[in-house]
Parts: sequence; structure tokens; C-alpha cells
Amino acid sequence: MLARTIGTLSTLAYYAWFASEVWILLRTKLLRQNVKATKSDKGSGWLIVLGLTLGIIISFNFHALRWGWVSQPVANTAALVMLMGVALRLWSIHILGRNFSPVVSVDAKQTIVKDGPYKWIRHPAYTGAILTFGSLGLAFNSWLASCILLLLSAVIYGYRIQVEEQALLSHFGSAYEDYRRNTWKLIPYLW
Repeated sequence: MLARTIGTLSTLAYYAWFASEVWILLRTKLLRQNVKATKSDKGSGWLIVLGLTLGIIISFNFHALRWGWVSQPVANTAALVMLMGVALRLWSIHILGRNFSPVVSVDAKQTIVKDGPYKWIRHPAYTGAILTFGSLGLAFNSWLASCILLLLSAVIYGYRIQVEEQALLSHFGSAYEDYRRNTWKLIPYLW
């Protein structure tokens, strides 16, 4: 039913994104049995969950109401951008390995990862998430939903990045400050 109303490519991109997020949670449970929110997380994990839920509701409803309707070629292009965002997020999390956690936390064994996309970007998993989330509305045929989701994800992940960088600076000190000086936050050559 979803494929008939939205389009096959957009539907596949949506399910790929959803499956990747489920995989990330399952992987976290397998690698770190007791991941719990810490004081350093400052509610950013829950903010992401609430934002994702709101994003899905907005996308489905704007599609159903045909608010800000776009053509199918635009939706298909957005679906491809979603898939690129999913791929970047999964690659980034794979590179982090055991250092990845769905909540902001730093442990004594953790190191500053500088491999893969982390050579250039400090938060490539969030870049992938913003690409995915921001293009979700367009993939569901609504430029209006996409604008709202892009703004929502920028605010949510902007807060998360601020919280995470505070935790990393306090744990690694000048080593993380050096890494910050030599990398981009989210987008190479821009930010």
C-alpha cells in the first residue's frame, strides 16, 4: 500500500532507513549490554527519538494531505539522497565500532577516531542522519514537510553535537581541541 501511494524508490529508502536504525539499536545492545543515558547526554537521545517520531508523522500526514506536493522525479532524487544519508550514517557507526553509543557517554578506553569519514568530519553519522531526515519529506512528495524536517533535524542534531563536543572536550582536552581545529563539524568546506 505504501509503495502505491508514495513510489517504490521512496518506500525502499524509507524501509532501508528504518531497518538501519533498528540495526543500530540491536548492534548497540549486542556490543554494550547496559547503555543508559548519562548526565552528559542531557536528554539529547530522547530528543532525537521524539524528533524522528514527529518527522515520520509529519511526512505521512503531509503526503496524505498533499501539502507542498512535488513531482515523482523530485521524490525519487530525494529517496536517493536518503539512501546516501543512511549509507554515510552506517559507515560512520561502523568506523566508530565499540566507541559508538546512542547516548552521549565517554569511557576510559575510548579514543578519538580519525579514520574513514572522521578524517574530514567530526560528526559524519549526524550528517548522514540530517541528509536522511531532511530528504524524508521530499521522498514522501512534500517540499513543505522536507523544510520542516530539515529545520527540526538541524536543531536536534545541533543540540546533540553541542552536548557531545562538551563531553569529548572535557574527556580528551587539548587532543580533541586539536582534532576540532583540523576537521569540519558536519559539512566539509562549509561547517
